[in-house]
Amino acid sequence: MPSGAVWRDVIGALAQEVPMLVGKAITRDRRGLLPSYLLNLGGRYTIQDLDERAELREGDLISLLTETC
Repeated sequence: MPSGAVWRDVIGALAQEVPMLVGKAITRDRRGLLPSYLLNLGGRYTIQDLDERAELREGDLISLLTETC
């Protein structure tokens, strides 16, 4: 991701790489997640604000998770 990217940009890149997620986990505009989904960074940090700067390092693991009851 380029310097200054926010989490919405990460979601957009994910949508480009895995288009089948659009409408299932990623919003149709490719800028957000559907309500039951969230991003997690490295198993330690849940992304709360998609407009927050995404400070990623090479090798970081980003998980797309769904909430279950």
